[in-house]
Formats: sequence, structure tokens, C-alpha cells
Amino acid sequence: MADRPILFSAPMVLALLADTKTQTRRVMKPQPFESGYFDGDVELTVIPANDQWPKAFRFNAEAVGGDAILGEIFEPRISEGDRLWVRETLKADSNDQAARWITYGADGAVTPHGLVRWDWKRDSIPSIHMPRWASRLTLTVTDVRVERLQDISEADAQAEGAVPYYCAASKLDTYGPSHAMCGCDHRAGFCLIWEKINGIESWDANPWVTVYAFSVEKQNIDLIERAA
Repeated sequence: MADRPILFSAPMVLALLADTKTQTRRVMKPQPFESGYFDGDVELTVIPANDQWPKAFRFNAEAVGGDAILGEIFEPRISEGDRLWVRETLKADSNDQAARWITYGADGAVTPHGLVRWDWKRDSIPSIHMPRWASRLTLTVTDVRVERLQDISEADAQAEGAVPYYCAASKLDTYGPSHAMCGCDHRAGFCLIWEKINGIESWDANPWVTVYAFSVEKQNIDLIERAA
């Protein structure tokens, strides 16, 4: 088991705080067979964890011309049992003193440390630079799997913290016939969140993603007693 940082945007931090987010999807890097020299579909096989190795995933595909089977193994950086401390944007009050009140950008809550020495030159710290001591959310990974982005189910989209959103006509082909009259749909809401974070064409690209399911503790990682 390992402790690792993980970045979340303000809306997703609010979803974690509201107990409506228990999954996150991250694009696999690199994607399977990025060279493109394969025909047909890509087959996915799960390699179970054992005493020496964490869970891994094998991708098989037929090479162009059909004279060989290509194989690649993907080992996620994050494993079941790992703890993730959430990084989010921090802000400081506008006084020019050495010690300043630090708040969380997502909801304006004051950090438990109250007045803190502020050496940052700006009044905010991007999430990527958030120090571990300021983290207020700890995620314990309970499951790791791999799938295509568009394979997300309605239930999983809800677990991502997405809110229902009316399915725009431009997305009906992507969602398929079952969503032709989708109305309010968590999956459509997740699509919009994904495109806002990853770009307007990112949903249609349908990349392979790593899915992390987790439990949430609203406490700093170093204040939580690790389970025996």
C-alpha cells in the first residue's frame, strides 16, 4: 500500500464533501497500441493480484495483416488499498502579513491550521502545489479496473459525482438508441464534466481509462490511523 496525491477540480471536491463521488476516471497513458498497427478489436484480460504483484491488465490485438498477435501489459500506478490525499486549490486572505488565513477554493472553508505562514507570492496556490498538511480529504482505493470511457454506466456516472443533464442532440449518436429520449441523465452530465476538463473532442475520442473506486474520509491523511 502507498500514499499518493491526487488532483481534483473544485466541483469534484464539492462532490466528495457531499458524499456523492466514489469513483474517478483517468486517461491511460500511454494508450494501448498507440502505433495503430493492429486490426479489429482490442481484447482486455485482467491479471489478478498476487503476493508479489498488484492487479494488471493485458491487451491483445491482431497485427495488421493477421500474421501475429500483439500484446501489451498495463500496470496502474495506483493499486487497491492505496490511500490518496486530495489536492485542491488554496487561497489566502489579502492582508500583507507573514501569517495569513488559508481557505479552500472550492467552498471557502478555513483550513484547520488557521493562521499559516504564507511564502507563496500570489493569493492562491494551484491544486498541484497544495502541501500534504493542508489536505482535508483522504480516499482509500477499493477497486481498480480498465474500460473505454464511453462504457460508463448510468450508475457509475452518478458515482462520479455527475448531476443529471439534458442529453443534447449532438450527443445522441454517441449515447446510442437507448438514449434517444434520455432527458435528465447522469451519463450526459458526466460527458460534459469530462469535456470541460479534457477538451471538447475528448469524449468522442473514447480513450481507455483507469477507473478507481474508493471510500472517502474527511480528514487529513496523517491524522488517520492506518488500518492494521
